[in-house]
Amino acid sequence: MADHRVDGIEGVRGIAALSVMGGHVLLFMLGGAFAGSALLGPLAVVLLNGVTLFFVLSGYLLYRPFVSAVVDARPSPRVTTFYRNRLLRIFPAYLVVFAASAFVLGVAVVQTTDPAAPTRIEERLGYLTDPVLVLLNLTLTQGYVPRGNLTGINVSWSLVPELAFYAVLPVLYLIGRALSRGRRSPLAMAAPAVLLLVVGAVGRLTARSMLLADGPEHVEGRLDGSTWAGVLTHSFLGVCDLFAIGMLVAVAAAACQRTSHRRGVALLRLAVGAGVLVAALSTFALRPLLLDPPAWAATFAGLLFLVVAPGGGRLRRLAVAVLDSRPLTHLGVISYSVYLWQMPVLLMLLKHWPDAKFHSAGGLLLAAAMVLVPTLLLSELSYRFVEKPALDRKRPMVAVSGPVVSVPAQRTTERAPAAEDVRV
Repeated sequence: MADHRVDGIEGVRGIAALSVMGGHVLLFMLGGAFAGSALLGPLAVVLLNGVTLFFVLSGYLLYRPFVSAVVDARPSPRVTTFYRNRLLRIFPAYLVVFAASAFVLGVAVVQTTDPAAPTRIEERLGYLTDPVLVLLNLTLTQGYVPRGNLTGINVSWSLVPELAFYAVLPVLYLIGRALSRGRRSPLAMAAPAVLLLVVGAVGRLTARSMLLADGPEHVEGRLDGSTWAGVLTHSFLGVCDLFAIGMLVAVAAAACQRTSHRRGVALLRLAVGAGVLVAALSTFALRPLLLDPPAWAATFAGLLFLVVAPGGGRLRRLAVAVLDSRPLTHLGVISYSVYLWQMPVLLMLLKHWPDAKFHSAGGLLLAAAMVLVPTLLLSELSYRFVEKPALDRKRPMVAVSGPVVSVPAQRTTERAPAAEDVRV
């Protein structure tokens, strides 16, 4: 299929992948020194919210074709094709990296962080031989039970709610289309996103209450997957508000195509400013909110809106020029493989050099290089020989010959995203 892309999006993906990798290097390489650092602790939290950015991006990219079907009167995306494309996107690369981690390298997480388990992650690694855990991880359902949560490739916990989002998205579209009643209404398509936002807020608050009931230490160590509170924290109900924020970006971008240039720029500046303010407050003033990614999702939404919305003038052109630079673009293309490989590579380092001292600035740079270089090499290989052949089998979700009702042209070089970006 054609290699459709949205300006700047690959660069955003590349930044998100590097961010998660940097956060993990800080988190796992510093060990006990991490907790006492006033600078590196907040920095690691910011970097690990690259996962939040991936969720926001998914919400935007996957909801945009459904929004266009209503707002631009385009044909409805084929649901069966949508599901087929999603499976081709997620499973081929994941299965290869999982098999390498669990059966070849022996760096799969084989037990959750229950009180009886070792606290250091390198002490919980090994070959995955439990047939139940193998089956759960192969089907990306490990996050639904405490026994399996956060096992296998540690970062694959995020793929479990991602698949759940794929499952419910066509249903959310049907709700929005029913509310639109034949009108090309962006507001109607915002309603499913608001619904998901409310569900996510309730799920997040419920998970936090359960964590508090388990003990204050569980609130500070939310990677504990050994309880149902941990399961809910990492589940779709615990993170679906992050997808919803990305969906709202898709609605806002579509709405701006039908409004004046000046109004679009004003809305853009307001969104960026509000998002940055909320993130700054949550980082430096309201420290408890560091555990709540919606603050960062608001920031990412504002910055994403800067990239994808019409208007924006010089600020947008500068942002897109940076994001479309060759290194960031290529990194974005292989970002899914980078996301999967960075944890096994890091865990190999911890497993074979558990007593290495990386606590100095030079040590951290060395650790980062020792993780980055092998990760990029493995990602190049898995993208070329696994991901790309699978992506080439994806099909357009909307028939090219289908009727499209045009919207008034605007004086902007921005084009609407294709029905499905091949890299989604």
